[in-house]
Amino acid sequence: MTIVKQICCDVRDFRDALSQQPTITLNLKTCAEVSKFFFHRILTIQNKNQRCKTACSKTRAEVRGGGRKPWKQKGTGRARAGSSVSPLWKGGGVVFGPKPTVYNKKINFKERQLAIFTGLYACSYKIVIVRNFVSSIAQPRTKAFLGLLSSFDPSLLSKRILILVPKATETLYSSCRNVEKITIGSRKTLTLRDIFLADSILIAEEALPEFLLV
Repeated sequence: MTIVKQICCDVRDFRDALSQQPTITLNLKTCAEVSKFFFHRILTIQNKNQRCKTACSKTRAEVRGGGRKPWKQKGTGRARAGSSVSPLWKGGGVVFGPKPTVYNKKINFKERQLAIFTGLYACSYKIVIVRNFVSSIAQPRTKAFLGLLSSFDPSLLSKRILILVPKATETLYSSCRNVEKITIGSRKTLTLRDIFLADSILIAEEALPEFLLV
């Protein structure tokens, strides 16, 4: 069962953090009762979808060579051999070796949205609405971005931050990719893990129509 719940969030200007801004009330479509099983299932699937198994070994069919019989079947005194790429030979194929595996599992769109909204409601004390965020980042420079972040709130530099934007632009991505504690999220890439691990969640005002029922 779903229900619409309201949260009241502070609004701050990224260019002038000291200016007084009115609070915004956000409407979130969440679960009527928080289910640990529901969260666990979504988290497990999202973590599994991020897994990438790339280990790859060659079978005897993929190893180069081995087309000619090494020696005749009889009369040599040696063991029978049909190919030099046999798994028994050094440099031959591998039996039951690792192969690239895809672990993707589908999550229904409405189910994922419900999980994201419920997670945001549970972590509403972390949320700050930021005005003029995207327009303030003009150059893809990490030093300049950290300077803006420090002037906005110096305590954020030591926290794990989740930034929600309408679309992760190349300028924003290049400015943040070298900072380990900063995660950029959009409507398509946001996961429950990002929400729960973040110490502070900054939502660009331009992203509100995509994420929430304002």
